[in-house]
Amino acid sequence: MKKLVQAAAVASIGAVMLAGCATGDTPEAKKKNALKETQSALQQIYEDHPSAQASVGGSKAI
Repeated sequence: MKKLVQAAAVASIGAVMLAGCATGDTPEAKKKNALKETQSALQQIYEDHPSAQASVGGSKAI
């Protein structure tokens, strides 16, 4: 189950980052949008799967 949650988190973050990177006129704007979308995706994952936050731990997507 833990690996499934981790895989779902990684897949969601990856998809969000790809979508977030596609928006913005400057590299800084694109990065800001990607970070915002990643945080939003993580929050949703944590709400749907409370154990996911412990699985992800202190890792960072940056």
